[in-house]
Amino acid sequence: VRYVHTCFSPEFIHIFYFFIHRMSFPFFPLLSHHSSFSTESTMPTTTTKYINTILLRSNLVDGLSMVERSVGGDGVSLPILKNILIEVQGGEVVLTTTDLDLVTRHVVSGKVLEEGSLTVPFQAFSQIVKNLTSERVELEQKEDTLYIRTDNYEAEVYGQKSQGFPSLPQL
Repeated sequence: VRYVHTCFSPEFIHIFYFFIHRMSFPFFPLLSHHSSFSTESTMPTTTTKYINTILLRSNLVDGLSMVERSVGGDGVSLPILKNILIEVQGGEVVLTTTDLDLVTRHVVSGKVLEEGSLTVPFQAFSQIVKNLTSERVELEQKEDTLYIRTDNYEAEVYGQKSQGFPSLPQL
């Protein structure tokens, strides 16, 4: 260590430390020039909102059939176009699909317990909802997983954060 300090400038050591530690520990705080740890966080903090809502199965099936026509097919270049964007906000559930040529949105009424958004594969979500027998359906999100619950059934669908879904024009 003494050899490094005598042969290289403090700026070079700091840059070297940055590259070595950032490659192996991306969230590791940087050392200052005085070799003490930084107390400031290098990552911005955000509050994550997770979906939690209760819907009627018939309303959800109607909404899925309305947005089905704009789901990306097998030849899409972006896999997220095969997903449905579920946004729970302001007392309503908004279902959105797009193939980049056509955007379809449908609002489904329901009881909103927590607001949030997530994208899940349309085909998997649609098949699960259409095969449910109970009328009351609860959708709950934990991380990137959407849990679909009824009185006698529970399923989980792995999704992606809504930030990856193509941005849509506001009307």
